[in-house]
Amino acid sequence: MLSAVTRILLWRTHPGIPGLGHWAGANVLGTVALLMIAMRNVVPEWLALSLAQMLIAMGFIILWDGFRRFVGRAPLSRPVLMVLIVFAIGLIVASNVLQSLSFRTSSNAFWVALLSAMVAQELLSAARPREIAMRVSGWLYAISAALFFVRSFAVATSDATVDPWSPDGQTPLMLLWWLCFTMGATLGMVLMASERLQKELDHPSWA
Repeated sequence: MLSAVTRILLWRTHPGIPGLGHWAGANVLGTVALLMIAMRNVVPEWLALSLAQMLIAMGFIILWDGFRRFVGRAPLSRPVLMVLIVFAIGLIVASNVLQSLSFRTSSNAFWVALLSAMVAQELLSAARPREIAMRVSGWLYAISAALFFVRSFAVATSDATVDPWSPDGQTPLMLLWWLCFTMGATLGMVLMASERLQKELDHPSWA
């Protein structure tokens, strides 16, 4: 929630910078997804987890699109968006058909890893030598992608029963990483926006 509020304020303060609204929207969807997970004992668990899974999937699509806009690339095309949405829905349907927490956990981790890797590629390929915040943010997303790819593979190949609510095992470590990553990514966004503004001050369009 704190990150979502920070990103919204960043967007409202600098509405002319492309992508900031997408960053804020993605974080809002992520916050609602966490609330849905927290309500799993109030509403049917399969419904709460499916809605959360869909919100997270949509959030990462919006996030990737926002980073593309920020670095000056074309928004995601409609065919690409449709493929991503259909793929995300397919994972959710398969999770409910199989009724497998292991599959849901593994597929969620794979999705987060895949889209994080795409964001990392956008930032690292676009960063110029003096754009330190963009480069650091890119590596932060790259590290997160690697961790979630490992998480996805570990769960998919393990015979142990996955209990996402257990305080033992990998789950609390991944949640701790996600908390630190979210705050770090938000700070990176603020610094990237600051870099963009400084660049415009150094090289104004009217000069």
